[in-house]
Amino acid sequence: MISIEQMAIVLDTLPDPAFILSRSGKYIAVFGGRDARYYHSSDGLVGLRITDIVENEKADWFLEQIELALDSGQLLIKEYELNSLDINIESIDGAKHSLWFEGRIQRLDFLVDGEAVVLWVASNISERHELEIKLRTLSDTDQLTGLFNRRKLERDLALHYEAFERYAVPASILMFDLITLKK
Repeated sequence: MISIEQMAIVLDTLPDPAFILSRSGKYIAVFGGRDARYYHSSDGLVGLRITDIVENEKADWFLEQIELALDSGQLLIKEYELNSLDINIESIDGAKHSLWFEGRIQRLDFLVDGEAVVLWVASNISERHELEIKLRTLSDTDQLTGLFNRRKLERDLALHYEAFERYAVPASILMFDLITLKK
């Protein structure tokens, strides 16, 4: 059996940051994720609220995810982006470019200061995200012309049609026959 001191060392050396967050978005504890190449600094977060740290729209999204995890009791997995523009306080530094994360959010079966809490583990998936964008670009464009291909057209048409049916958003289709330009 390991001691409490050894457990603290284990938690602090976790490769990905693990946050214990309250229902109201208060940082109760932060463990691991110290590599500045992959993560923004989490020093000084304990005691602050998400709304103190990130801009309002992003903070609302985080609070919504916490609420979903608490209500469902199930593991919630979400992908999200964070960049230096999202962060409101100067003491949080680290990567100045956008970072993409996979958040794994799980309700914990205890209260802290009378409030329900979740464990939020944030894994940096920026490299995978970049590769997915490149793959999507390659699959959606013609190699010779660099123009979007039929697959992209069909997907976009389906999305626009869905928006039209759901929200009555008008859409137009304009088609050109470019075969005659080859002569």
